[in-house]
Amino acid sequence: MKLFTPFTSITALTASCVFVENVSARLLGGSQVVACVRVTGSDAGGCAAKDLPDNCDANYSLHADDFADGTVKGILKDAYGDGTPGLQAKIDCLKIIDNDGDKIAIASGLASTSSPEKYAGKVIYVGAKIDTNGKGYYSNSGNLMPPGSTCENVDYEKGDRFKWFEHATGVVKIIEV
Repeated sequence: MKLFTPFTSITALTASCVFVENVSARLLGGSQVVACVRVTGSDAGGCAAKDLPDNCDANYSLHADDFADGTVKGILKDAYGDGTPGLQAKIDCLKIIDNDGDKIAIASGLASTSSPEKYAGKVIYVGAKIDTNGKGYYSNSGNLMPPGSTCENVDYEKGDRFKWFEHATGVVKIIEV
């Protein structure tokens, strides 16, 4: 009987992000995690939406933790399939909302590396969504934050803000304590 597989280990690790971080916080005297978002896996959803082969893009990873003291720490890495470094950003804002039963996480931060260069040094935002049926979606990294905005005041209902891609080949978790 096989009880431990790579998928179950990733799922268990992802689902326990709040627990692991809070144990560490208690031991080290730091602030506890009150919410987190994890999106990991290939970027095949974005490829499929553009009618391109699944391997048109490489990996997509969003990890962000919201701490009880109000700070947010995280990272976004969107590696491209053409060998370029893609996009990397330091996440410093996370907002989780309920939209008619869909749980949506909006994260933003400063892009440090980008290809094309138009994102480097600019604030970008991304999203993750779990619908009422439990399907996971993500919004990829082509979103520049409007001037003077943070993830706290992005109009998530405006249709052009998020292009949701089903994340059938990866993990999407949004957890609140």
